Order: sequence, then C-alpha cells, then structure tokens
Amino acid sequence: MEKRRLPEWMEKRASARKKKSDQNQDLNAKPVENQKPLLFFEGKLRYLDTAGDCGFVCEAILKKLETLEELIVGFDLEWPIIYKRGQGQGRTALIQFCPSPVVCYLLHVIKWQKLPKVFIDFISHPKVKLVGVNIRGDIWKLGRDFDISVAPIVENNAIELRNLANKVFSISGGWSLARLVLYVLRKKLAKPKDVRESNWAQTPLTKCQFEYAANDAYASLIVYNRLKELEVEFIVKEGNV
Repeated sequence: MEKRRLPEWMEKRASARKKKSDQNQDLNAKPVENQKPLLFFEGKLRYLDTAGDCGFVCEAILKKLETLEELIVGFDLEWPIIYKRGQGQGRTALIQFCPSPVVCYLLHVIKWQKLPKVFIDFISHPKVKLVGVNIRGDIWKLGRDFDISVAPIVENNAIELRNLANKVFSISGGWSLARLVLYVLRKKLAKPKDVRESNWAQTPLTKCQFEYAANDAYASLIVYNRLKELEVEFIVKEGNV
C-alpha cells in the first residue's frame, strides 16, 4: 500500500517548524564557548572626545539619512563601577555606536556637562533605530546623567535584542549579549572582567578598552541583522509569504 503523503505546502511548513524546533532545542543546550571563534570588530574605529568632533560626525550621519529609509545602529554605554554601598552607578563615561559593520564611534563623554544637540537629533531621528541588550535602560541612563528628555527615544528609537530573539525563536529566554552572539552568530564575544570593570573615566583609554567597547556595539548591530535574516527565513519556509 502506497504511503500517504501530505500536500507539498504542508510538508514544507512541517519541515520548517521542525528546523525551528531543533534550533530552539540547540538554544537550550549548554554552549561550548571555547570551540567558537572570537567575534572581533575589524573596521574603522573613531575616537571622539570633543563636542566639536561629535557634532561633525553626527551632522554627516544626519545628511546621509536623507537618502536612507532606515539606519540601524548598534549602541552601548560604559561607565565606572562604584563599589561603595549607596553610591549607585557611575556617570556615563563612554558612548559607543556602530552605524554600519565597518565603522564604530567611541564618544568619551566623561568630562562633558551636556550632550551636543546634534547628537540628540541623531539618536532621536525617526529613521534611526538603536539596537542592543538592555538598550532602553542605557537610554534612560543617558537621560539621567545628562538631564535630557529621552522618553520619546525609548518609545520610538530603541529595539531590544532580547525581545527580538524571543520573537524570532518563539521562546521566552533570558539573553546576554555574549549569549546572543554565541547562539545567533556561532561566535564568542570576549567579556574579560578586568576590562569590563576597568576605569572608563581615565584618559586616555587603553587599547583593550577600545576593543571591548567597539566589539559590544558591533556585536549588537550584526546580531540584529542576523536575527532579521532568520525571521524572514522562518516566514518563507513556513509558507507565509
């Protein structure tokens, strides 16, 4: 007796769901980090420690936005850790952002009393989306540290990578940026404690600090790009387009 076969469209959908389920099981497996290649930003790094330099860069980006539909920006902050009880967090020392996979900007803002208006215009532009892990928390911190209104930016410009990953993989999980890099990109994001907890207020910053900061912003950008690719792949394979 001939084995009964499902219609082709049902077989494709079942296959896509099985692949997605297998991938989700892999997400829950214990990662073997040491076997993965390191993720490392190899593009152009721009260090900016004056409001004038920051303004020049942001004006150029705003000009470029006139020809773009959307600009995805990997975004992150660094600040000194305060170990005294009751002292709270240190003030934002570094803002790092990658508007493309080949360039990363590091704004050393520890001595700045306020952020340039053109920078705020950039991160609040309707075509700009800031992506990262705990991105909304970072933006709220900028608002507190520099006394600016950031509620519209949190609402309109921030994309949380943890939420996007849960949506794409149809799970509810806790993610760090390093874990997202491991499972989405199959690479390892180095997070050495001595650099992460180093003095981000010092001038100049060290080479290790430059690399650490750039890697985080870069990782946020390419994790987002890959998640969006996977989202489209899953939709296509399930026959929904």
